[in-house]
Amino acid sequence: MSASRWKPYPNYKSSKSPVAALPTSWDEIRFRMLFETQKGKIPSEIHSEPIPDSIPYVSMEYLREGTMSQYVIPEQGSIIIEDDDLMILWDGSNAGEILKSKSGVLSSTAAKIAPKNDECRDFDFFSLKSMEPIIKSGNTGMGIPHVGGDFLKELILPRPSLNERQKIAKFLNHRTEVINSAITRLNQKLFILEEKRSAIITQAVTKGLNSNVQLKDSGIEWLGKIPEHWTIIPLKFLVKKIIDTEHKTVHFVDDGEYMVARTTNIKKGRLITKNIRTTDLAGYEGWTRRGVPEAGDIILTREAPAGEACVVPKSVNLCLGQRTVLIKLNQERLVPEFLLHSIYAGLAQRFISVLSAGSTVPHFNMADIYNIPILLPPTCAEQSEIAEFVSAEADLVFQGVQNIHKQIEGLNEYRKCLITAAVTGKIDIRESV
Repeated sequence: MSASRWKPYPNYKSSKSPVAALPTSWDEIRFRMLFETQKGKIPSEIHSEPIPDSIPYVSMEYLREGTMSQYVIPEQGSIIIEDDDLMILWDGSNAGEILKSKSGVLSSTAAKIAPKNDECRDFDFFSLKSMEPIIKSGNTGMGIPHVGGDFLKELILPRPSLNERQKIAKFLNHRTEVINSAITRLNQKLFILEEKRSAIITQAVTKGLNSNVQLKDSGIEWLGKIPEHWTIIPLKFLVKKIIDTEHKTVHFVDDGEYMVARTTNIKKGRLITKNIRTTDLAGYEGWTRRGVPEAGDIILTREAPAGEACVVPKSVNLCLGQRTVLIKLNQERLVPEFLLHSIYAGLAQRFISVLSAGSTVPHFNMADIYNIPILLPPTCAEQSEIAEFVSAEADLVFQGVQNIHKQIEGLNEYRKCLITAAVTGKIDIRESV
């Protein structure tokens, strides 16, 4: 997609801003002439429940997911922010991202952007949003990135007249709302596909594939009846060893020969190798001294998030990242792929979700992992048949999910291009509103 359906302005002039050229009637103004920044502070105390005089703590979780789970009492130096105020993430991996806020006390990792002349806040938001790549290019910090405050102050922003800013804001509000609605519909389709995937796995790993099999009462109310010849066995009786990772991060090397399986690389039963970090031989040997990941082993995440898993593929040299464990199975009793599917549905999944619930950072201990209950068909042949069926069905769902993700990525990119084109004068939308 592109913004080419709209014509450019009739005349342009050279620009000192990051934009190559601007419409001749537009100005260029530095950030410091238009805005002030007010950085949040670390509160003395954060409460998990509202108490008298407390208000929401505007954390990233609250902003992105709408989950209001932290409250603070405003104190001296607190920055109070209102709905739709402009803010910038000041510290962290997303430093430089521009957002509209929700009301509350601003997090210490963010700053409020206060316009000196609040004539058209929506245009200000879109204008700053288009400059995110430039702002991020000025980030500082050897470890955790920080917004370069001086760099931000001197950033030059394209600035049309107030009337034109209002027209551009109206245009972009309408267009982005249409795009956002399309993305919402696609996310709803994703949810339906994930529900379908979960239902397929749950049915297979709790009832099997034979609809005529004799059933028995499982003794677990929510689980109901299970195949008569199946048993419930703790994982510790089905493994050779469960190996915890080193509780620190291996050093990374660009283009190293050994992949590092971090929690971010383990999603929905798959090892995601795109953009995976790597290490060298010394790092690999140090992080595999407790045990080398081999084909058929299971990697399970125990925190951030807890409960994701994948099977170690063949012909891959990798070591564990932080907050993961390596499960070496007795493959004469338990098929790796059957265990993998069980982790995502049925008895094992319920056990994992209960363990990881009720804590600020969901996680489980090594003892918990050993006691994960497995609803087990007695033969590897039956386990393999179920695993192959589930994998085939799940692959079809996965392809659908991937297609939707591509559509969402395309819409996100189109929205970004449209915003940038409008607020930098690459397209003339004055006759469109």
